[in-house]
Amino acid sequence: MAALECLRDIGLEEECRQLASPKESMVHTRWGYSMAGEEYARHYAWGYGPALEAKYKEASPCEPIDLPQTRLEPILIRKAATSGFITRFDTEYLRFEDDVSKGKVDVIVKDTVFGTTHRIRCRYLFGADGARSGILRQLGLPLKENPGGGLAWNVLVKADLSNFITHRQGNLYWCYQHDVDHPDFAWIGFPRMLKPWDEWVFVMFPIPGYKPEVPPTHEQWMKRIWQTIGDETVDIEILNVSRWLVNNIWAEKYAKGNIFCLGDAVHRHPPANGLGSNTCVQDVFNLAWKIAYVLKGAAKASFVTLLTTWPVKAALQS
Repeated sequence: MAALECLRDIGLEEECRQLASPKESMVHTRWGYSMAGEEYARHYAWGYGPALEAKYKEASPCEPIDLPQTRLEPILIRKAATSGFITRFDTEYLRFEDDVSKGKVDVIVKDTVFGTTHRIRCRYLFGADGARSGILRQLGLPLKENPGGGLAWNVLVKADLSNFITHRQGNLYWCYQHDVDHPDFAWIGFPRMLKPWDEWVFVMFPIPGYKPEVPPTHEQWMKRIWQTIGDETVDIEILNVSRWLVNNIWAEKYAKGNIFCLGDAVHRHPPANGLGSNTCVQDVFNLAWKIAYVLKGAAKASFVTLLTTWPVKAALQS
């Protein structure tokens, strides 16, 4: 909800709501044998239900929404472009050169289409460049990590599953099939609804210690997805398969001088509770309004150093 409050502040709440999944589609998290099979349990989720709904409404003017990153990012790009910010695609970050005496930072980037390099001079550099952040690496900010995690797969699937959802709607479906021998690469997992009810990401976890020598084939993924659905007559189209690591990593410091890192560059969460994109949005909002105050002369330059204190504490609590 806090992330949506940030988007509300810049006039994007209504557009986000229009593109989000309907409220009723995310009321529950379900546990069952398969999408089509026996349901073991269901539980109210994301602030819905008599026990939590009043508390959520009291805490925020914004109700939770389910808006995948694939639909949020175009909204943000359009807002930035129409607000006068230059957005460059096909551009690779190479390095920065920090001129502390002049209070300027030069950023060297490469145009990957023409192969040319360019120098961009700025007063502040924001390193929101993801989990493999080159800016964080050059700054040398140390990361701390909780052990665990491991490999996971995201399988993006086009499949109409509305027949199985009508009377048990939800956006997360944990499927446990105790009597089926599943392949090591996808031992357990859950379908996560992206667009009701024909676009899904099947999040799959291998057995502990699994190390893939050869990626699973298209046929292997088809069979595993059908097992999870529980009906091999369903037409499915696999749009994309990506692998990732379940991380629980954070930086104890977010900035050095006029160079700031934020988002996945400085904290990466397990997928439970939806902390990833939400905390990233809050990072940006927190930094943006502080920088705006400094640039407008309403606050001292030291004001932005607050970014290096409370967000770190919030990341640790998460």
